Amino acid sequence: MKKTLIIISAVITAFLITEVLTKEILDFPEYGITEHVIGITTLKNRGEIYKPFSKYMNNENGYKVFRRNNAGFPGSNIVITDTSKYILVLGNSFVEGYQVQPDSISTSVFQSRLNNTEPQCQVVNLGASGHDIYDLWLRVNFFERLFTPATLILIITENSLINRGANLDFVLPSQFGIVNNSFKSKVLTFSRNSSSFINLISTALKYTFTKNN
Repeated sequence: MKKTLIIISAVITAFLITEVLTKEILDFPEYGITEHVIGITTLKNRGEIYKPFSKYMNNENGYKVFRRNNAGFPGSNIVITDTSKYILVLGNSFVEGYQVQPDSISTSVFQSRLNNTEPQCQVVNLGASGHDIYDLWLRVNFFERLFTPATLILIITENSLINRGANLDFVLPSQFGIVNNSFKSKVLTFSRNSSSFINLISTALKYTFTKNN
């Protein structure tokens, strides 16, 4: 019994030390997700809704950690009022802009220019890496419920036009917009939101699986 307690204590201590190193030294962020929503993307296990000001990591141009805005999107903050006129910008990773400083993302630059002439206009960055225009149609059907658009802007690049053929269906799924409250989803989200180390391991495993498939 004593030996078992020593082993358990050692494991807990090792985990706590690793967590501190991952969070404080490496500055690797926690998951930053509030919930997974069904139907807003055709990609498996996606449909994340992010917490306001949550951190995210990008290593395309060297390891960097940035923050999302006050609505959980990449880019500058959004002024949310009854008189705001929302401009929803759709596109792939070039619009999403996770690779650059938030203030340098195209939607942030667009917003800063609008502030001088049309301050009531607020730009919502709905860009999403790896999503084609059909996925973006699903995304806008969900997020327009939260930000009624005055204007929609769709930015298309060559790799945005993925041919889905017979898979295209412009009838929203019956569970569209419903939060995934499955036990597995709740446990995984809670674990990754609570620990930078667990999120690091999960991210590495996901990257390895995606790369090998």
